[in-house]
Amino acid sequence: MKGPIKQGIYDDDIEYDLTPENLFQYLFGVAQFKCYGLIEIANGKTTIFVELPTTREAVWEKFLNLEDYKNRYEIDDALAVTELENYLKQYNPDGTVYLYKGKNPYSGL
Repeated sequence: MKGPIKQGIYDDDIEYDLTPENLFQYLFGVAQFKCYGLIEIANGKTTIFVELPTTREAVWEKFLNLEDYKNRYEIDDALAVTELENYLKQYNPDGTVYLYKGKNPYSGL
C-alpha cells in the first residue's frame, strides 16, 4: 500500500492538504509522506518503507529515523524505500504481490 504523497497546486509553492488513504491509515497509522506499507499475509508481519531525508532536508526539519518509526507506529519493521525491491525479491521469490490501488475518494488524486 502507498501512503500520501505531496501534490503541488499548478506551478505554485502551495500543496494540497492531503491525508493518508483511509485503509493505509487504518492498517499502519503512518501519517508521513512517501511511505509504502507491506503486510505479509502468511504471518501478519507489517513493514513500512520510508523515504529517508537528504542531508539538506535533515538540516531544516526533524525527521524520524527507522527505529523511531517502529516504536511510534508499533510495526514489525521499518526500512528505507530504496530497499523495497530487494525485500520483495528476497522474501517473495515467486513474485506474487497483491496491490491495493486507486484514487483517494476525497481529493481525487
